[in-house]
Amino acid sequence: LVFASSSSVYGSNKKVPYSTEDKVDNPVSLYAATKKSNELFAHAYCKLYKIPATGLRFFTVYGPIGRPDMAYFKFTNKLVKKEPIDLEKIKGVVSESIRNKIEKNSGSLYRLDVKTVHLDDQEQPIELDLYSEESEGTKRLFAFAGPFIDVLKNGKVLVVDELNISLHPKLMEFLVNLFHSAKTNPKNAQLIFTTHETSILTQDIFRRDQIWFTKRNDKQQTILFPLTDFKPLKGSGKEKIDVNYLRGKYGALPHVDSYSLEDPLYNSITET
Repeated sequence: LVFASSSSVYGSNKKVPYSTEDKVDNPVSLYAATKKSNELFAHAYCKLYKIPATGLRFFTVYGPIGRPDMAYFKFTNKLVKKEPIDLEKIKGVVSESIRNKIEKNSGSLYRLDVKTVHLDDQEQPIELDLYSEESEGTKRLFAFAGPFIDVLKNGKVLVVDELNISLHPKLMEFLVNLFHSAKTNPKNAQLIFTTHETSILTQDIFRRDQIWFTKRNDKQQTILFPLTDFKPLKGSGKEKIDVNYLRGKYGALPHVDSYSLEDPLYNSITET
């Protein structure tokens, strides 16, 4: 394992030149603290799982002022020159509060508000703000629209973690079937997703070789294995994959213990 750390971990250390033997217990910035924690995590994994690890503490030749290609230099130059700042390029990098300040102080930028329209009892349209007034499921389905259309149109691969979150099982089935239809998926795009929704574990939706399970071993490592490792019982009719899974036939179930208010852990929590 080779990972990136930073010379910022040396913090208030006055000794120059720095050495890997120097103590790094006095970070002077949140960034330095995160890099120090990064090194501690790597050290723990190295000891627990015997993973050789090397951390690289990078320096910058520009000193404390920073690099000229950093965001605040670029933003300042563009504002001085009255040039637009492309917000699409900084999504996920700059916090929403900072983006709002940039929008407020630049007349050339614009923001797109999304509204949904519903009809009341008198068939009159009512507008709702998507992000503040709609359900989590509606927002999630809207967020999926762009990536799903792009992937299906261009024959790409889309990976989604926990596809089921805030979505009705029938909506999940609809999204999955978009990839099974030659009409909606003419370029053989693929959808790879994880889910805790068992109702779609049926051969009406999936082939057996399309279903895989995960479980943790005694070392807390995740093991991946296919449904095809298990042969269906002969003469038992159509395999009820969802029922068999919940009954533990395939494993991959979470470990759930019984719990009581008399449990010592509960008492220790309430006492503190």
